[in-house]
Amino acid sequence: MSTPVATVDDLALYLNETLDDTRAQFILDLAHEECETIVDPLPANARSIVLDVAQRGYSNPTSVRNADLGLYSEGQGPYSDGTPGVTSGGIWLTQWNVAALRKLAGSGGAFSVDLTPADATTCLPWWDRNVAWFG
Repeated sequence: MSTPVATVDDLALYLNETLDDTRAQFILDLAHEECETIVDPLPANARSIVLDVAQRGYSNPTSVRNADLGLYSEGQGPYSDGTPGVTSGGIWLTQWNVAALRKLAGSGGAFSVDLTPADATTCLPWWDRNVAWFG
């Protein structure tokens, strides 16, 4: 594992609550390891992504769905029992997390590949080959 980019204090501030330090550090380590499956080592500015992944795991580690869960209750926030296939907790990366990690690492953007061999000749007429012809 590379140098951690987020601390327990960062997670406590992010969640705006007092945390169990041992549990919070464990979840931060898991979130960091999960992010490193995409980019290794993690860039220092990936802290927000690690915190986003960790907060899902800390707030709702078992993906409980219950009306008494507050933020994750039916009709509240981005998670809903009425939306099948949407999970609300645990350590996992969203599509946005993956894209953001790749962008921070300088990869994942548009690219092009020229499959033409370097010694390939063209069948273009002389005027399209930037060759002067004085006949």
